[in-house]
Amino acid sequence: LEAPAGLIDIEARCSERKAESITFTNVPAFVVYDNEEVEVPSIGPVLVSAVYSGMWYAVVDDVDTKHGIPIEPENGKKLCAFGECVKQAARQKLPVVHPENPEINSVSIIVLRSSTRDKATVVMPNGGFSWDDPDTWTGMLDRSPCGTGTSAVMALEQARGRLQIGEKFVHSGILGTTFEGLILGSTTILQDFYRWPTWSRPLLLQLFGPSARSLCITNGANSLTL
Repeated sequence: LEAPAGLIDIEARCSERKAESITFTNVPAFVVYDNEEVEVPSIGPVLVSAVYSGMWYAVVDDVDTKHGIPIEPENGKKLCAFGECVKQAARQKLPVVHPENPEINSVSIIVLRSSTRDKATVVMPNGGFSWDDPDTWTGMLDRSPCGTGTSAVMALEQARGRLQIGEKFVHSGILGTTFEGLILGSTTILQDFYRWPTWSRPLLLQLFGPSARSLCITNGANSLTL
């Protein structure tokens, strides 16, 4: 798959001409900020991490216990508003740039995690945003656990010493569907350009998709959900 981040190797395991699982090896992922305090208008201080995993992610932990929004479908509107506001504030407070591709230089999406660490949702933008217009504080939730989002969470867990290379990680989305992933290894190719602490080392990630009935390709929205 040719993506803005580079070429992604994908393997489909099939039976009787139907895909049963999808595996892809992601680009190197790395953490540049871990739990930095960001002041968010209308919300207050929020601890935000920034991770690259094919795109720049903001990551917020414990949104259920710290911010009172459980990751459940009925809270979709609240999660979208919270996520978009935090993302906009993080863009201003947490400058980022990819060391090998300087055009990738802004947080573009956000992962909101539950306190259990194995469940999360990804908020994607769906229009313009203005602090002066609360009607624009909205977005879309990925119904899957999200491939690059799972990669970002795995990189963050590894940087914090809670996930080892080769250890399986099961990640659940807002609807309860799961992805399984593991860190294949570490690489130093980016560290010659790396301007942030070296403990957040780049990683190679591999994800295993859900069953075929959970595989969805939405051409109208130009999106691919694995």
